[in-house]
Amino acid sequence: MSLESAVASANHRFCESHRQAFFARSFQSLKLAEQIAEIVEAPATPNPNRFGKQRHQWVRVAGPPGIGKSALIVGLVDLLELRRIPHLALRLDRLEAGTPDNVGRQIRLPESPVSALAKTARDRNCVLVLDELDTVRRASGRPFTECAVALWAEADVFPNMRVVMTTEATGGGPGQIIVVEPLPEHSVRQSVVHAGFDANLLTARQITMLRNPLRLHLMAQAISEPTGGRMPITNAADLFDAFWRKKELDCTRFGLSPERCLLAANRLCEEIDRTGSLCVPETALNDCADAIGMLASQRVLTRFDGRLSFFHETLYDHINARRLLRADSLARYALFLAADAEIKKYMRQTLGLRRHLDFDRYCQELEEMLLNNEVSKRAKEAAVDHLQNLEDPAHPEWDVVARLVDAETDVGVMGVFASSPEWFKLALDSGAIHRWSQKYEGMHEHFYWSLLTNAQRQFGGIDRGPISSTEL
Repeated sequence: MSLESAVASANHRFCESHRQAFFARSFQSLKLAEQIAEIVEAPATPNPNRFGKQRHQWVRVAGPPGIGKSALIVGLVDLLELRRIPHLALRLDRLEAGTPDNVGRQIRLPESPVSALAKTARDRNCVLVLDELDTVRRASGRPFTECAVALWAEADVFPNMRVVMTTEATGGGPGQIIVVEPLPEHSVRQSVVHAGFDANLLTARQITMLRNPLRLHLMAQAISEPTGGRMPITNAADLFDAFWRKKELDCTRFGLSPERCLLAANRLCEEIDRTGSLCVPETALNDCADAIGMLASQRVLTRFDGRLSFFHETLYDHINARRLLRADSLARYALFLAADAEIKKYMRQTLGLRRHLDFDRYCQELEEMLLNNEVSKRAKEAAVDHLQNLEDPAHPEWDVVARLVDAETDVGVMGVFASSPEWFKLALDSGAIHRWSQKYEGMHEHFYWSLLTNAQRQFGGIDRGPISSTEL
């Protein structure tokens, strides 16, 4: 097989692997794909931070899990093919960490993906696509990050090579950023009506939850007997639980017990955790072959190239969180996790579910963990990240944050109040902004006032207008 054919085959497998799982292409994704194609076709521009050297153009496609980044990328690959722009797309969650040459062999290329693309492009503009980087970073930690850095460094040698990558972060980083926006509210209401519920009874929280295309898909899959009244699911944890129960019921009709379904799902979680790869060889789960086949037919799992994965990484997060939860407190568990990546993954997966199952206990254990001097810094950072990313922070969580700031604990919680409009409103309403503005002096003053200024610039006074000098 020629190198050109091998690259084309790798691109085809990339697209097919996504189409076999959850896939929802929207008008927005098609428009954004066209925008990215225009960017990567443009001549390379000098980068003053690299001494004027011509550097490849970076484009980052940003948004939370399930928002449609990969659907956009598949649309981009189709468009690049149509425009005859040389390209190579890598789905990093289907690969194992290694050298660039090792990554090339995994996608059936004779060499590094970067060098293979450069040879097929022959000095023309070309595009290297790196999909699911944040997904594998969370699952495997540092080794794959180093692998990605090696690919970037190799790509930097070729001035006509552009890099397009997906990421959850919408903040700083190289190149241009394309943000995939949530679905419009009218699309959510139409889908809820189509599912058999009264869209007029949706709460603001439900609408926010369902503006994510993946969650809207799960809602349609989870409820088999609509009532015509209120849509009963109010949060993401309930949504995943309802989806899993529906799939268990469907499998039961074909003779597979719920216990067997759960065993297979937990076995896959164990293998993912053991290997650090979100896609594992099917042979590793031969003891669950019957259940694996059934769950794949129900689109809970995906099979591709002899490997197995959950249809979306967020389903793995939810099922693994339920598997990991134990009677031990959060602080005691965090003490015994040695690897940074394992700590961060455990905290990310379980905190949200703990919050949903027993909110009062969750708040108590969260505060105890952040105050415990024996808990690692990485575990505390992961807990603070969890707080900053909450869509609906509550007053008891703010009380935990405020007590930690007042106690001057060095766990980075002060930045929480400036991380979202919801947190900032809680800080304003509690009087903490006024109290801290009078308290912080000296070395603390610059940091606090920088946070406050940035928060006011982004969020204003929420519904109350700008913060006045008398309020501070």
